[in-house]
Parts: sequence; C-alpha cells; structure tokens
Amino acid sequence: MARYPLTGGRRWVATVAAAGLLLTGCAPSGGQLPGTPGASPAPGSRLDVAGYEDSPPLPAAVQAYEEAGVLTVITTGSSSCPAVPEVADVRPDEQLVILTITPWRAEFCTADMAPRTFTFDVGRDLRSFTVEVQSSGDGG
Repeated sequence: MARYPLTGGRRWVATVAAAGLLLTGCAPSGGQLPGTPGASPAPGSRLDVAGYEDSPPLPAAVQAYEEAGVLTVITTGSSSCPAVPEVADVRPDEQLVILTITPWRAEFCTADMAPRTFTFDVGRDLRSFTVEVQSSGDGG
C-alpha cells in the first residue's frame, strides 16, 4: 500500500480537524461558560479587594466595582476554565462583601489570561465596602 504525505489541501484539512478536536476538548461538560467574556468597559466605582493574596494561589486575578447596587466582578485567568465568583455574604455593619471563587471544571484548560465579567444585584450601595475573596475549596 502506497503512503501519501499530507501536502497542500490535505495538510490544511488535517490541521483544521486537529484544532477542532483540541478546542472541543476545552469545552466544559456542564454547558455554556458563566459570565461574559471580556472586561466591562465602565463597571462603576472600584472597590478594594482583599484576601486572595494570603491564601493558596487562586485561579485568577480579581477586580470588583460597584454602581447603583450592582456588584461587577472581573476575573482574569484561563478563558476555558474561568474562576467563577459568587457572593457568599454581604455584611453591612462591617462594610464587607464575602466573595467565593470556584474554578470552572473542564477536561482541558487553556493557559491564556482572559478577563471575564460577572454581575450581581446586591440591592445596596457598596462604595465604601471591601470585597474579601475566598477560595471555595473545590480545587483549581
């Protein structure tokens, strides 16, 4: 049986097919990724973020903003396995928002650094609040 090397069009088709297989491997089994790709262009007043520097490395950098009772959280990390924030608690007497970060599970994660935006309607002015970030403990 003769062997034919991949040339011209065949090589291109094989490359596209291989890339397609790799990209589908990055898709999470749970469906559509949460949040919105990219960073919000005008998310409001920036809030102080604390806590994540002191714990084992979290899967992302975190920024938080407030405007009209809406908390906007921007995480930066793997675009295929984003860090997903969740508001665990709002403590008005301490002017503190507790935010947990859980890594999105997928079979394969890209090693890029991409921002992803999440919004939470907290129903109160958070301008003087600090956002404390904690790992959910679900690994990363």
